[in-house]
Amino acid sequence: MKQTTENKILTKIKKARGGSLFFIEDFLAFGSANTIQKALERLTEKSEINRVTRGIYSRPQQDPYIGEIPITTE
Repeated sequence: MKQTTENKILTKIKKARGGSLFFIEDFLAFGSANTIQKALERLTEKSEINRVTRGIYSRPQQDPYIGEIPITTE
């Protein structure tokens, strides 16, 4: 079974630590910039990843007491 671009990206992201940042360029081996951007958009809609700002995404970091720790650009 062929793995989708979205699944390839999610597999790579899940191998990283919570709170890690990712850029569209990190996934260009999986397809064109437009394909990657659309896959990241879908993963954001599914709450698999967070969009920090344009072109920058993060894997949500969870704390057992307070839940998800937000990433800020400050």
